[in-house]
Amino acid sequence: MNRTTMNGASFASLALIGFGALLIAGPIHRRGCTIRPARCDYSPVPPGARPMITGVHTLIYTRHAEQDRAFFRDALGWPAVDAGQGWLIFAMPPGELAFHPADEGEELHRVWLMCDSIGPTLDLLRSHGAREIEPVADHGWGLVSSLETPAGTRLSIYEPRHPTALDRA
Repeated sequence: MNRTTMNGASFASLALIGFGALLIAGPIHRRGCTIRPARCDYSPVPPGARPMITGVHTLIYTRHAEQDRAFFRDALGWPAVDAGQGWLIFAMPPGELAFHPADEGEELHRVWLMCDSIGPTLDLLRSHGAREIEPVADHGWGLVSSLETPAGTRLSIYEPRHPTALDRA
């Protein structure tokens, strides 16, 4: 079983994608998932070289920050540091960034959770108070749904059926 390890903890591959971030859903023992191997092979950075951008700090703006932090900490089991006064910053393994075409004036950034198996992942998130707001639909490139955290923050989630770059960073 392939695992992503960070600060001594193992993670499964539920990921938050959008504006270049991947957030992992929790320890392997909580979900039993494996990370799919990437099926792409483009990288301008020579093997062994360190890229100039070494990370991405992703922000989710919410009216219920404390509740959403608790959901990410408790339901997803993500390691975090306290930057002061309970302001948690969560550790994230490598991620993906994709650029999609937009019409004039419609540029936006979206955050997507990725998972290996959408059914069990939604079950786990519901058990921690998340609410599915769109039923799972097959879009060809993935099985897609949307959910709300217990605080009401909306997130999209999908099980990809396309090549991913999760192990390319």
